Amino acid sequence: MKYFQSKGCRLGGLLLLLGLLWGCSGGAVSAPPVSLPAPVTGRITVSSPDEDGEVTIEGDEGAVSESAFVLAINETEAQSAFLTFPFSFQSVSAEGEGFHSICNEVGHACIQADVTGAFSMTIAASIDDSIAVVEFDNDTGFEKSERLRKPVPENAQPIKRPPVDVEVNESADVVYVYQQAMPAAKVKVEEDQQGQLTIIDRATDKINQVDLPTTGTGQIELDSTGNYLVMTDVVNGSVYIGQVNTTSWTQLYSLEQVGAFDIAFTSTGQNAVIGTLQPETPLLIVDVVSGEGQTTGNNFRFGGAPGSSRNIGGLDFATLEGVNIGCMVGRHQNLQGTKYTAISTLTDDGEDIQAPPLGTFSSFDQTRATGLFFDGATTSFHDVKFFNKGKNIMVTDPEQDLILIFDVELETTSVTSNGMSVQVTNALLSYKGAVSDPQGLVVDPREIEIDEAAGYAFVVVWNHTDEQLDSVVTIDLASLTVLGQSLAGLQPQGIDWDPLGQKIYIAGQKSHTLVVHSLADLLP
Repeated sequence: MKYFQSKGCRLGGLLLLLGLLWGCSGGAVSAPPVSLPAPVTGRITVSSPDEDGEVTIEGDEGAVSESAFVLAINETEAQSAFLTFPFSFQSVSAEGEGFHSICNEVGHACIQADVTGAFSMTIAASIDDSIAVVEFDNDTGFEKSERLRKPVPENAQPIKRPPVDVEVNESADVVYVYQQAMPAAKVKVEEDQQGQLTIIDRATDKINQVDLPTTGTGQIELDSTGNYLVMTDVVNGSVYIGQVNTTSWTQLYSLEQVGAFDIAFTSTGQNAVIGTLQPETPLLIVDVVSGEGQTTGNNFRFGGAPGSSRNIGGLDFATLEGVNIGCMVGRHQNLQGTKYTAISTLTDDGEDIQAPPLGTFSSFDQTRATGLFFDGATTSFHDVKFFNKGKNIMVTDPEQDLILIFDVELETTSVTSNGMSVQVTNALLSYKGAVSDPQGLVVDPREIEIDEAAGYAFVVVWNHTDEQLDSVVTIDLASLTVLGQSLAGLQPQGIDWDPLGQKIYIAGQKSHTLVVHSLADLLP
C-alpha cells in the first residue's frame, strides 16, 4: 500500500504566481466533472489528534473503489494556507514517489487503497478541523468522486493495534486498553505481531504500552481490588493473569484453555470465571491470587437440562437478597441433537460454581426455571448483565435485533441428595419482554454496561450503514426504553462505564479508536 503525506507547499518560479492566484489547492479550471459517488461514510472513521498532532483515517473494506488512489484534505488547514500563504520549499521525499504533485500540498495526504477498498492514513489536523476524503486520478490529480467530509472529533483517541476491550479502574484513575496483534497485511514492525496493553493514567495524561504474549482477540477484566487483570486470547487458547498498576502489567500465571473468551468475577471477587467454546469444559474458574484453575465438566449444563452445553457466550454475577448468584448465556444441545439458545442461573458460594440441580429441569418449553431455552435457529444471546439489585437480567440478542429482559426470583425447595433431604435455594428465571426501541436503533446488539445509580444501561450495537458508523445506545432502566444513540467507531468490541467520571469507554476494533462519551453526550 503506497502512502504519502505533505505538510508544506512546493512553490517556485511561475508556480509562485499561480499560487497567489489559486492558492495551494492545485485546482485546475478544466477539471472534468466527478464520475463516482463519495467514499462510504459508514466505513470511514477519523480519530482525534495524537500527541504529534496527527489524526488517523481508517477506511474499512468497501470504503472506496478497488485499489483506488485516495486523497485526504484538511480543508481547514488548506484554507488557512491559502489565506496566510506560508512558503515552504521542501523537496519531495522518496516516500512520495509515484504520487501526483497534489499530494505535496499543504494539508494533503495520499494513499492507494488495497484490492478490497480498505486503507489507513494519517494527516496533520486539530479538533474540529474538516477532513475531506476523495478518490482522485493519480495521473492528472483530478478528483474522481464527490468529497466525503468529516470533522475531527475530540473523543476518539487513535490506537495503532486493533483495540478489543477496555477496563477502567475508576479509583486509581487508570484506563486499560487491550489490543490484538495487527493483521498480517498491516504488520510493519515485529512488535505489531503481538498483542498490546495500553495503560492511560488519566491524572497525568501519561500513556504506557506493554507488549503482551497474546495474539488474537479476547477480553480483559479487573478484579475488585484493581490489582489483578485477567485476559483471554482466543487465537492462542490461553488465559493470562497479571498484576497491574498505573504503568505496567506483570504476568503471574498462564493457563491453556481452548476457546476461552468472556470473563466475569464472582461476587466474592477473587475467582475469575471464564466462559469457553468447549462442550467438555464450558467454564474455567481461576483463583487470581494463587493461579490455580479448575474446569467444570460436561455435566455442567444450562438449567440442568439433558444434553450438553455447547459454549458459554456471556457471564455475570450479583447478590440477590444476600444470596450470591450468577448467570450465563450460550448454546445448548439436547440428546437428540436439537440446538437451543439458553440462559441459566448459577449458584455462587464464593468458593465454587455449581450448576443448578437436575431436579429443576422439566422441559425445554419451561417458562420459569433456573434455565430457559429458545430456538437456536432464530435466536443468539451475546452478553448478559444483572440490574435492579439482581432482580432483573438484560441480554442482547443479535439474531433478533433485540435487548431482552428477564425477572429473577429466589426459591428454596427440598431436594434429595445421597438419600438425604436438603434445602436448596435457586434463582428462577422468567421472560419479561424486550426493551422498547421506538427509533429502531437496536441492530445487532452486543456488549452491555449498566449504571444502576444513574439509572441507565449502555449497549453497543453494530448498526452501521453506508450513511453512519456503529453506535452505543442509551437505555432508561425505569421505562426500559432506548433514548438515543452516540457514534462508537467501527465494529466496537469492549465497553466499560466509569461511574465516578460518568463516562463510557468503547474499543473500536476496526476503526482503531478508543471512543469516550460523557453521560451528557449519551443523553438526548
